[in-house]
Amino acid sequence: ENWQSIVVKKGSAPITSPEGMDGKKIAYQDATASDEYLAEMIALGSVKCEVNEYDKVINSFDDLRLGRVDAVLCDSVVAEGYVLREPDNFEISWIQSSEPGAEAEKFGVALKKGNKKLQDAVNEALKTLEENGKLDEIRSAWLS
Repeated sequence: ENWQSIVVKKGSAPITSPEGMDGKKIAYQDATASDEYLAEMIALGSVKCEVNEYDKVINSFDDLRLGRVDAVLCDSVVAEGYVLREPDNFEISWIQSSEPGAEAEKFGVALKKGNKKLQDAVNEALKTLEENGKLDEIRSAWLS
């Protein structure tokens, strides 16, 4: 499962809701669920913030580390990876799962329709990776 989340610089004033982004400098990666989420919030008038769009999420975190932005809006799996690697620099101050009625985003694997043998093999591999902790290692290496 994946949720939208807000990451702030450790020790700064936390942003504890999407509405808390109002008036802030918010960084995010272009063409992602975070981009869509923030655009919707702005279109609805829920948030008026300075948007800082980046080609790569790492640039968002670089600018947060340097104090150029107030927060990063990103996927929770990405946020968790950055906080785990740099707990002295970053903290998650809001996660969408805390919102009433929020629905998690799902990741998936596209397969040719009807290929049950491959589907079963992929599902079994994912189960094994989850059980032995390798999936967490992969998330940290590739989704952060």
